[in-house]
Amino acid sequence: MYVPTGIKVNPNPTQNMIYVELSEIVRPENNKIELYNIDGRLVYHIIPTSHSTQIPGKNLLSDLDLLRIWDGRNWNGSKVMKE
Repeated sequence: MYVPTGIKVNPNPTQNMIYVELSEIVRPENNKIELYNIDGRLVYHIIPTSHSTQIPGKNLLSDLDLLRIWDGRNWNGSKVMKE
């Protein structure tokens, strides 16, 4: 699945792990990754240290969560489904 600004989120739906790949043109330390449950509660956040970040599937608390990614200029969102 592609999200704006060249960010990839795979696989979706997922069971065990979400992989977030940032564009090579951005500096990872300028990004933020946040995961919210269906109730809007922040359940996971990380400031990436590389262009590829893994989010353990155990952080997905419901069948549908929202992944938000700050690319240094804008917030981008993606729905993430749990199998």
